[in-house]
Amino acid sequence: IGLLSFGGPAAQIALMQAALVERTRWLSQAHFLRALSLCMLLPGPEAMQLATYAGWRLRGVAGGLLGGALFVLPGAAVIAALAGIYLAYGTQPGVQAAFTGVKAAVIVIVVQALRNVARRALTGPLALSLGAFAFLSLFVFALPYPLVIAVAAAIGALRPAEAAAPADPPAR
Repeated sequence: IGLLSFGGPAAQIALMQAALVERTRWLSQAHFLRALSLCMLLPGPEAMQLATYAGWRLRGVAGGLLGGALFVLPGAAVIAALAGIYLAYGTQPGVQAAFTGVKAAVIVIVVQALRNVARRALTGPLALSLGAFAFLSLFVFALPYPLVIAVAAAIGALRPAEAAAPADPPAR
């Protein structure tokens, strides 16, 4: 995923969802979304934290370390190679055109990834309303992120409790 994902965290999370939930079934959809929610509250890059969590969930501390490393290192190698190409040939029209094409492709990948994750996470009218509230609060009204999280948490605390899904057993 660290090597194949372009488009930042949204694309990476969508690829992880496809790999961890749909293809390998190492995590259930509910467990994946709970882990993603936790990682989004933590400071730092949530996609890397989610990869580290998945590795830890599957193989303990060693799996977490390996999951985090294998998420970061391949992407870092690709970025280093692209930076080297840009430094050496960035003024060439063909290279500039290629990088412009990559930018356009990344935008499409991010929009598609956000749509796929939202389709699975925003089920029901309350979730859709909270998603719209968060988007408008952050991007239209520029409210502080902690305030948006606090309001969403308060709404979640006030609604009737749902039956908790049983925790997934460790996938070995």
